[in-house]
Amino acid sequence: MPGGIPYVEPFQLGLFGESCLPRWLPGESFHSLVCRYHHLSGHGSRRKSAMVLFGTATWASCHDFPLRLDEVASRTGGVLGDSSYIIRARTIAPLFLAFLSQARALDVISAMAGHDKASICAKLGLLRKGVAKGHPLKACPDCMVQDRDDFSVAYWHTSHQLPGVWICRDHLRPLMVAEDDDPTPRQWYLPQSARLQLPMGVQSWSSTDTTRAIHLATFVEGAFSLPRSVSFQSCVLRELITAQLRGRGLITHAGIVRLTALTESFRLYWGSFLQGEQFFPFGGTPQSLLRSLGKALNRTDSSHHPLLWLSLAAFLFVDWDQFLTRYELHRTSGRTQRKSIASTFEVKADPRIEKLGDLMKEGASIAEASRDLGVAQSVIRRWCVRHNFAKDRVLANVDAGIQAEALRLYLEGSPQEEIAAQLDIDVTLVRYALDAVPGAILHRRASSNASLRQRHRLSLRSSRIQHPALGRAQLRLKCQAAYSWLLNHDRQWLESELPEGGKQKTIDRKPDGPQFSLSF
Repeated sequence: MPGGIPYVEPFQLGLFGESCLPRWLPGESFHSLVCRYHHLSGHGSRRKSAMVLFGTATWASCHDFPLRLDEVASRTGGVLGDSSYIIRARTIAPLFLAFLSQARALDVISAMAGHDKASICAKLGLLRKGVAKGHPLKACPDCMVQDRDDFSVAYWHTSHQLPGVWICRDHLRPLMVAEDDDPTPRQWYLPQSARLQLPMGVQSWSSTDTTRAIHLATFVEGAFSLPRSVSFQSCVLRELITAQLRGRGLITHAGIVRLTALTESFRLYWGSFLQGEQFFPFGGTPQSLLRSLGKALNRTDSSHHPLLWLSLAAFLFVDWDQFLTRYELHRTSGRTQRKSIASTFEVKADPRIEKLGDLMKEGASIAEASRDLGVAQSVIRRWCVRHNFAKDRVLANVDAGIQAEALRLYLEGSPQEEIAAQLDIDVTLVRYALDAVPGAILHRRASSNASLRQRHRLSLRSSRIQHPALGRAQLRLKCQAAYSWLLNHDRQWLESELPEGGKQKTIDRKPDGPQFSLSF
């Protein structure tokens, strides 16, 4: 084997009988260790190595999201660590887990530990073909030389395989990619200069492009190195990025993102990075980039490639520490605001509520209380949550953090179905969580009316300033939506703002020329 045989611990020699298992090298990926084992085992076929490690001859190790890791840990006797260690320390999965909810992250880990190949990319919100294009095998030429000097073999580093990392931060050299387009190559091989090539466009990198590559790699490796208990909330990320975009003049006064201007600024900042899908899987062309940015900043869609969030953060913030500090401040300030909003709501008294409390203390069910009080069961559940009657029955699967987040999204105008999809809970639990805060619906309605009132007033007043000679009828035709809304909700202001009008005099105009009378 070119480069020599890596060192093998003596106690590992008899692990598989005739085969041996190499030890972990610093920063080595799981796929790299599988490749080294295949070469050390002497198996003539990759199917034999796959049968020994994975328990099946039809499965090959994916370098980005390997599966059947519970089987690997069991067959190796835990020498390599359990499946959780392999996933979080030897794959690129932690970068994606940092942007998922806790429930979805556990589903991804469970899928990688098992053999749920079909659903893992669906849980990540990615397509398998798109993942293959965006996650090629990469290696640094200087690291390969250093690894051969230190360990007698060149291997795949986990940090080099991260999406968005295209430069080695130790040697400041662009990474080379494997020739195979398939992320599960038919042959398990270690990095070799003959099978690596520079990506298209790297040869023309300027000093600015190199600086941008280092800047993005800092953000990607920072997210990859976050503690296991830390994860980003997509709603807080949207708020933080929106606040930064507003400071740069990329959001209108009505709160609408200037997507075309944002896309142009984004492409101008990243330069050569956006020339192909291998650098940014979500935006190889201006049209796809504009579409991806629009989906990310729209709260109706919550599944995005982590590189999209990180490239936006690197575009808007000076360094990773500043981004983390601003995110934490934004998250804590939003929680304080939610508490202050909830504390201002008032509870309306209802004589049936006291009787409902007595029924719940006696152990009555929701259906029995509904029959006794003559109220629908949905109303009974709302009262139970609102007044803390048998609250544990209704909100058993909803914690306080999810309730606060659902309330904040609801007050911002998000429909309940979208809130349920974003928080990964049932829409019925969203309704119960909102009902736990009395007056939330009235508060949202009042806030919505206030913003509409201000917008329609401004529209009508602008039309009057631009066309001062228009009467009431012409003004009503000029801005029908504003006129109709103000007529129904703000008639007093509308009457004070409109010009004085009176009944129009009808003029009896007779047709010119001779008059004819027809009689039958």
